[in-house]
Amino acid sequence: MWDWEVYQFVFYQIYSYSEDISDQALLYVMPNLLRRFLEGYLSFRYPSKKKFNEKLMEIIGDSDELIFVHKIVDEISHNENIARALKLYKTDEIRRATEIVLDNIEAKDPGYLSELKTSVGLL
Repeated sequence: MWDWEVYQFVFYQIYSYSEDISDQALLYVMPNLLRRFLEGYLSFRYPSKKKFNEKLMEIIGDSDELIFVHKIVDEISHNENIARALKLYKTDEIRRATEIVLDNIEAKDPGYLSELKTSVGLL
């Protein structure tokens, strides 16, 4: 069960990473943080849709960006074996996925994103 403080913490980590991509520790966990944030955000934003990909399509659209973000937050965040679990993904891939998510939420829900940033002390 999610609580508000966890959601804010996860968002803060994602946004902080988007501002400073040099943090390799965050790079390692970013696919999972993106997935957790999106699960929370999309569940409240689109409660009638059941599948994660359908909800994600609502903010990103049916595009190459959707396929790319889905790969990062679904395939990469679920470690099926030790080799995959220990793989450090490329900074540019994680940065791109983070930017796509934040840019699309900014475009679709700017008021909410502003409020969320304010709630964690970013504005």
